Amino acid sequence: MPVGRSLEHVVEVLRACAGKRCGEENVVIVTLRCSDLRAYGKALQHPGVYVFVDPSDGTVYYVRQAKNLVRRLKGEHCNVHIGGSEEVVRFLMLLLDEICECAGEWRAGSVKKRENYVKSMIRHFLERLVIYVAYCREDSLLEDRRTRLAIEKCLKQRLNPILNP
Repeated sequence: MPVGRSLEHVVEVLRACAGKRCGEENVVIVTLRCSDLRAYGKALQHPGVYVFVDPSDGTVYYVRQAKNLVRRLKGEHCNVHIGGSEEVVRFLMLLLDEICECAGEWRAGSVKKRENYVKSMIRHFLERLVIYVAYCREDSLLEDRRTRLAIEKCLKQRLNPILNP
């Protein structure tokens, strides 16, 4: 998404793409940040799609689908599970230059301290981003992975995320 487009545009595209599969009146869109996930608990245990967006300039970083939104977001992305998430590795690659520039801060530490430093940089970056989550009021409409992938494809085509075009 080119810089300068509004966050409302992201919501409109999300509503349109998900609405094709479950009807626009049945689309639920939630706006959150990683730190908000604890508060949602089971409320987001739905199949759906999500979009990471920088609210300062409207840059869309990442679009993906999941069978259980809270498990994917909380368990992989926001907990920065590097070894278990291709998506987190994409964010790591985006931040690699910045991490290397700060090598003086982490180079002398133990392996565990270096890992924690890298994870904290990714967490800090992710916390800056807004996560738009969309699901259908009727979970059964998005239980099928092919349906979720079709929504994901629509979102990628219309939003042009920089980490998974």
